[in-house]
Amino acid sequence: MKTPTPPAQESAFSAVPRFIFWSRWLQMPLYLGLIAAQAVYVFHFGLELYHLIGAAFGNQADVDALVKSIGYVSSEKLTALNETVIMLVVLALIDVVMISNLLIMVIVGGVIPYKDYEFLYKAGAVGIFRCGSNGGGARGAPGDGADGGVGAGGRQPDRDRRARRRVGEARTAPRA
Repeated sequence: MKTPTPPAQESAFSAVPRFIFWSRWLQMPLYLGLIAAQAVYVFHFGLELYHLIGAAFGNQADVDALVKSIGYVSSEKLTALNETVIMLVVLALIDVVMISNLLIMVIVGGVIPYKDYEFLYKAGAVGIFRCGSNGGGARGAPGDGADGGVGAGGRQPDRDRRARRRVGEARTAPRA
């Protein structure tokens, strides 16, 4: 039989975990800073794309802005885009997109607790989990046993069950 815990002792013990969980709000300014950095990256991407399109139509000011922004050095002044400048600008745009995606992963992963994933999934935020709709699929919904999550004891129950089933089928199948 379990002995009841005195109320004073229980409230003192639960205050420490609550305080530790509350301390995550100290990170809020950091995440707001990351969101501001995301806005700067969106602006930078738009500006680079604007200059690339303008340079493609022959605007000399846009060509000069691109050459300056990518640090391209040439012995003569460029009057039009060349393949090297286009490649460097596209790589710079890809770099901005990749860093922006990393920021999104860090912000979402740090702000949204895992326990809220199922609620968000049911509400239709499937972009967090996988592309497509929330009508089934390879991974399934979080918590339904098909999401590849780790079950009790560090094992993955559905994968173990499927593997045992395949082994059993292999043993009973007639050999050719």
